[in-house]
Amino acid sequence: MPPGHSRPFRDPLSKEVNIDTTRSLDRFPVRVFLCGPEIKAGRRAKQKNRQTDLRVFIKSKLASEMKRCIVRLGEHKEMIRAYTEATGRRASNLANHEFSLVTNKMDVVIIFPSSPGSFAELGMFCLAGQVAEKLRIIIDMEFKKSKGYVMLGPVKAAEQNNAKVVFVNYRKRLDVWHEVRELVLEVKAKKRMRRLIGQWNSNVRG
Repeated sequence: MPPGHSRPFRDPLSKEVNIDTTRSLDRFPVRVFLCGPEIKAGRRAKQKNRQTDLRVFIKSKLASEMKRCIVRLGEHKEMIRAYTEATGRRASNLANHEFSLVTNKMDVVIIFPSSPGSFAELGMFCLAGQVAEKLRIIIDMEFKKSKGYVMLGPVKAAEQNNAKVVFVNYRKRLDVWHEVRELVLEVKAKKRMRRLIGQWNSNVRG
């Protein structure tokens, strides 16, 4: 056999597993919820804020560079309207809306804790295990050694519930994007692994 050529699999199941594990991650969809500072209203303010809002930048990169990636922000009007119509206006609130959304519909929650709203979201998500394990908390490097409540409270609680924490310089947007990209690819890889395990178990039982 020539050097550098692997021996082909003869066993059909081994061949099937090899095809699945080497197949591109692109075919595995991932739903991403982005939390961070709210986009301000007003044309001039909105244009200025778009230059600094990491969520807008990351949402754009995910849409343009990752296939089968659905991204939602907390203030997505259509989702809020759908939730309000389902629950009724008297029972509807944005906290329950977001909690229900990330629990039942999202694969990963990426949060930039850098505003009052995002601190509140982090505090709400960090104590619920089924949500915290989906959390990917991206914190500005300047707070890495902080001993404040956010770091010792919600961030630590989230980590104890299997969230992941990444420190990066917010001003270096491409560094932030590279971290987010790796986090999303990891989620896709885990979905692929669960699919493979499910297929393996099914074949064994069959």
